[in-house]
Amino acid sequence: MMVTEWEKYKDSAEQLVQMGRYAEAENFWMLAVKASDEFGENDPRTTYTLDRLGDCFIKQQRYAEAGQVLYMALEIRKKVLGQTHLDVGKSLSHIVDLMQMEGKYMEAEPLQLEILAIYEVNFGAEHPGVATIVLNLALFYHGLKRYNEAELFYKRSLAIKQKLYGYRSPEVKGLTEKYAQMLQECDRNAEADELFEETQGTASGVWRAINAKREEESKSGTDKMKRSGFFERFKKEK
Repeated sequence: MMVTEWEKYKDSAEQLVQMGRYAEAENFWMLAVKASDEFGENDPRTTYTLDRLGDCFIKQQRYAEAGQVLYMALEIRKKVLGQTHLDVGKSLSHIVDLMQMEGKYMEAEPLQLEILAIYEVNFGAEHPGVATIVLNLALFYHGLKRYNEAELFYKRSLAIKQKLYGYRSPEVKGLTEKYAQMLQECDRNAEADELFEETQGTASGVWRAINAKREEESKSGTDKMKRSGFFERFKKEK
């Protein structure tokens, strides 16, 4: 079977990316994009090439160029596959990751909600993938200190994961800790304790105990650095 020009460029680009030679890889991805013209927009190789070129720009911290290329891939997928195809969701995820790297959180928000809608259409409201996206939204709002919105998504993700995996599963435990941390940040310690007790069968006051242990470990580490003269070295250098 004859190897196409596109395959030659793609293989060369992928090898260079693995070697960390992104500027050289970029040249081959550009050639691969041009070679993909013969396939047309309907061929998945076209959008694959655009995605990889976008990734190459990201690795070089050329975010504006990456955004242009990733949006091209998104628009092609929407046109060819339809607005609610899973590949459209994956394309949106790439753009969301890029926006978060740039600190464009407000611009990323509607795209994340669009991803959630796509997964709900394809899998229903209680699919593991939906639970993960809902949790990502909870963490997103939590990070922005938009606690009311974060809590809505924490509750929804928790309900799905409890139903899928059970109350004492590792998935539920990790989610519970994040949700409880948010409650503590809102000075809702009693609710944080109640959440732990309800989902993990632990005694009242457990969240405060866990947090106190973390603070003690942090203090202990600081004390050790003080005793070792760690901070004094920096004072002398000033």
